[in-house]
Parts: sequence; structure tokens; C-alpha cells
Amino acid sequence: MSRSVLHPSFNVLARSGRTSSFGELNAQNLPKDDQVRSCFVPSPGHVFIDADYKTIELGTLAQACLSQFKLTSKMAKAINANKDLHRLVAARVLGKPEAEITKAERNKAKPINFGKPGGMGIETLLTYAKCNYGVRLTRQEAEELSNAWLQLFPEMDEFLTDTIDIPFELAKLLDLTPSSHHKHTDDDRFLNHSENEGQQDKPLRILGMMCIKALKERQPKTAEGKQYSETDLDYFWTSLEKHIDLLPPSLHLDVRRRRASRTLQHTVMSVAGSASVLTLSGRLRAKATYSARHNTVFQGLAADGAKIALWKLWRAGFRIVNFIHDQVLIEVPADSDLKAQAEQIREHMIRGMKEVVPDVRVDVSYAATKRWYKDAEAEWDEKGKRLLLWHPKKKKAV
Repeated sequence: MSRSVLHPSFNVLARSGRTSSFGELNAQNLPKDDQVRSCFVPSPGHVFIDADYKTIELGTLAQACLSQFKLTSKMAKAINANKDLHRLVAARVLGKPEAEITKAERNKAKPINFGKPGGMGIETLLTYAKCNYGVRLTRQEAEELSNAWLQLFPEMDEFLTDTIDIPFELAKLLDLTPSSHHKHTDDDRFLNHSENEGQQDKPLRILGMMCIKALKERQPKTAEGKQYSETDLDYFWTSLEKHIDLLPPSLHLDVRRRRASRTLQHTVMSVAGSASVLTLSGRLRAKATYSARHNTVFQGLAADGAKIALWKLWRAGFRIVNFIHDQVLIEVPADSDLKAQAEQIREHMIRGMKEVVPDVRVDVSYAATKRWYKDAEAEWDEKGKRLLLWHPKKKKAV
């Protein structure tokens, strides 16, 4: 049975600080496809004002670099100069003026701008670009764009530097000490080593490094090319199995059957390298992995600013239909002054975000529509004074 009105539920504080949607509809995770989104229409006598923060997570990243990490931020300077960061990165790679960058060239920079701050490597960026933006990057393109991004925003080198010593933390987590190694293997090369004198019961970084390699390779070897002994391998796998509950259930069988893989290695390193992270808005997230720590810094801050904006919009009497991280869909009377309505919405959104992003430019774009559309933009009358309803352009017949 079809229904004319759906009522999704929202969790206003996910672990990352962002919101999520559930219940009758996951309203924040719908396909970016107008065949789906255009099914959503306002109530009779109303239209949508679709308002979007412009690249807000780059703005919150720049603010965090300035205020939280006390860095000189070229990203903040570019945003405050009203630069389009996607065009800026593409122009650096292609050696073209920013004004000559095409839409397709600009789109190739998007996954770099939004993926690199979370610490994505080249392989992950290729997948991220394809799945999230429909952009197919070659490895060379991804590397060139990544290098350009770091050249334009050198503060990101320091922001992305990991301060966690993962091999040591893994040795501490699994109790990899000279004493425990000797007890399990009857091998005293670490126990009696001069550098470990008086530290036989303390975590040993080299054992953590060896364990990391053993979790990825079936027949790991030392730097000198000597294969790990069976007793060493048994020591590492046994130590990990004692802490198997720290891993996702999907990997438990691999640990018990001692199946080494890149996935297992990466997961164990993420667990060992987890730490707390604080947002500028004062929220603490515990046990966050490397990527989660970096993403939380700016995604969590953007979410906090957006929640303040939602509160201001609600207090001002606006009917909020949907909220998608950096986008707000609001119903307003169709016969009202759409420009005045949109400008009020824009003002509340900017004021809310500026409470957590005081030093970096915040901007909001908007459009008026009869349906929810992915690419809606502000449409104006000939004098540029009256906001009109945006309609998708009709495709030309072939």
C-alpha cells in the first residue's frame, strides 16, 4: 500500500558527531539520482527551498587547522578569498587558469579534497571517487591531484601526521614482551639482548612490527631475508587470538585458522592505533582509528554547526522536511516571496555555522523547486530580483 507521507527518524549524535537517519526511511542516504529524489514533493500549496552549505567540511577543516592545531592555513586563506577549491586543485595539476577549468575537470578534484583529509591512500581514493562521485581516476591522476593538494595546502602534511606508534601500541595491546616471547618460544634472543636489559616485561616495538608483517604475509621474512620461525608465528597468532573479541566477528575465523591478509593486518593496526579525538566544539570521541580521528575533527565540527543552524531555523518557524549533513530541505508557501524566504534560511544557516567556524568564510547556496532535485540551482527573473522555481533541463532528442 502506497503512502503519501513518510516520517523518517533521526539520530542526532552518531559516534562521528554527524547525524543518521533510520525508521520508515533512511532520508540521509538516498541515491543521488533524480529518478529517486524527484519522488519527494512538498505538501499542497508549498514549494521546497533547497539550501546547501558550500564545501563546509573544508571550511571546518581549515578552522581546525587554525584554532585547534595552531597552523598557518593556506586553505583558510583560499576559502576566505572566495576561491573554488575544486577548481584550484584542478588548475594546479593541469596548468590552466581556474576560469578555464571544465565541470568534468573540477569533478575530478572533488574526491581528493574530501578524501585526503581523512587520510585516504591512492587505492582508497580510486574507489571513493568511483563510488561516491562517479569519477574514474587513473592512478597517475590520483597521485597528481594528491600532490597538488599537498602543495597548495602544506599545513595538511602536519595535520595528517600520525602521532601514534602503532607497532608499540600493538605490542602493548597483545603483551608482546621479551619475557612472553621467551616463555612461548623458548627463544632468548630478545630476552637477553643488551638493549632490552631491565625491560624484559615491557612491550617491545620490534615484536609489534614482526606481528604486523605476520598478519599480512603467509611466509613473512626478516629484512635480511630470513623466514620467520614456526614458533614465532605461533606466538603472534596465539597472542592475537587471546584478544579476538577486539576484532569484527567476520575476521574471527581467519584468526583461528591463521589466514594472513591485508584486511586482517589493516584491521588489527586500526584497533591498536585507536585513540581519543576532540572537536573544537568540545566533544570527545574515544577509541577512534586514524581515519576516524581525522574525519571527526572536521566532519564532527561541521555537524555541530549544522545542528545549531537547524535549531535556529526551527525556532524561526521554518518547516524542515529533511536534513542531509550539509543540506536542508524546507517547505515554504508557494505564494510567498521565495527570495526573502531563501535569504532568511541562508542567514540562519550561516549564523549557526559561524558559532563554530568564526575565522573561515561560510556560504550557502539555495534553489526553489517543486520537487527534490540533485542539481537544482537558483533561478532568477530577467531583472535578477525574483527567485523562480528551478526545473531540470529537458534532454534533447537524439
